[in-house]
Amino acid sequence: KKGKKVAGILQIVQSDRRYLQFLSTNTIELLQLNDVGAHPKHNHTNKTGDCCNHDEALKSITEESVSVGPFLFSKAVLDNSHKEIRNAKGYDWIVIDEIGPLEIRKKQGYEPAVSQILKLRKSEEFKNTKFIIVVRPSLKEQIATNYELADNEIGDFDDIHHISTLMKQIVIASVI
Repeated sequence: KKGKKVAGILQIVQSDRRYLQFLSTNTIELLQLNDVGAHPKHNHTNKTGDCCNHDEALKSITEESVSVGPFLFSKAVLDNSHKEIRNAKGYDWIVIDEIGPLEIRKKQGYEPAVSQILKLRKSEEFKNTKFIIVVRPSLKEQIATNYELADNEIGDFDDIHHISTLMKQIVIASVI
């Protein structure tokens, strides 16, 4: 909406890589460090094209990234996502795309920033802020439980009438 202040993160896929767009600054950073299906050990090669020291390559990747299934995500970019979320005080909208197994099961990714801001959602500084949190349909109930969200704080984007009433609090948007 015109004139509204928006903060948060959108995950963008371009050329088979995942990026994060930081909405408060409209900047984009590379999140995904590897090609899907490429084994982390083989992302570093020597001059002859042979895989170099596996242990050293894995140590470097591990220190700079978070592994989620076949993906390696940049710790630095995830740290920037925490700053984006935590610094969203005074914004009309906060968008978080997306919360998934990394946050719920491993407490990584956008955690602990998401938990911290959602605990403050009813405080004076966030009482007028609207939240949109994108999740997979299969995780919607687990995320609602994990973040202690009430039924009136949850909806689906295919339920437009219900969404308009939810916009006063939080919307968990199932992405189909």
